[in-house]
Amino acid sequence: GLDAYNNKIYNIAEYYYDKALESEPSDKEFLYRRGMCKMHLGNKTGACDDWNKAKSLGSNSTIDALLEKYCK
Repeated sequence: GLDAYNNKIYNIAEYYYDKALESEPSDKEFLYRRGMCKMHLGNKTGACDDWNKAKSLGSNSTIDALLEKYCK
């Protein structure tokens, strides 16, 4: 997922983050990155859902800033 994300192949990265979250549904980093993929692919609602779930697992400034900017 990370290689695809870094190469801006967001649909492939999202697929791998989906798979990763099947086995680790509470991984904040996977949720954050899948949210970023969704945002890049035009799925703002899905991105906000992922970021809100990540925040519920423990807030951090990056996720807070994304929620403030895109998910009001």
